Amino acid sequence: MKRITVVFFILLIVFASCASMYIKPSITTQVYRQSVPGDAVLIFKLVQRLLPISGYKIASVDAATGMITTVPVEMTVDPDACDCGTALGLPVVKSEGIKVNVTFDVGIKGGEMIVNAVIVPEFSSTMAAIYAGMNIQCISKGKIEELLARNVLKSVKIPNNPFF
Repeated sequence: MKRITVVFFILLIVFASCASMYIKPSITTQVYRQSVPGDAVLIFKLVQRLLPISGYKIASVDAATGMITTVPVEMTVDPDACDCGTALGLPVVKSEGIKVNVTFDVGIKGGEMIVNAVIVPEFSSTMAAIYAGMNIQCISKGKIEELLARNVLKSVKIPNNPFF
């Protein structure tokens, strides 16, 4: 009986220590910047109209700061797009990608469009059980933000627009 108890506690300690082995992403948040020459107020209003046309629903708008926040968008990301760290020694984002909810913060200020993505991973029930208790953080590498900027600015008549 003592052996079973000892084995049980050893296994419990091993599993508990493995479950707590989450290593956060080693990269820093990448913000995408695109110059947009012209009147900042006009560009802000234009981007505010183009986001819904490009498939992004707007959650909030703050004209005083020039910030627009979108409703989370569900998408699949791969390791080239973001880093979610490693859990149990394996990368959270594998080559086939994972589903995430991405909220975009778009700012227009000083002739520049600044895009930041806030990524929250979604896990299947099996994966959620494995990652239970871990605070998984995903950091974009800038490609998701560039995709949003391309989608929104491709139809804007801005001199030297790189997205034409």
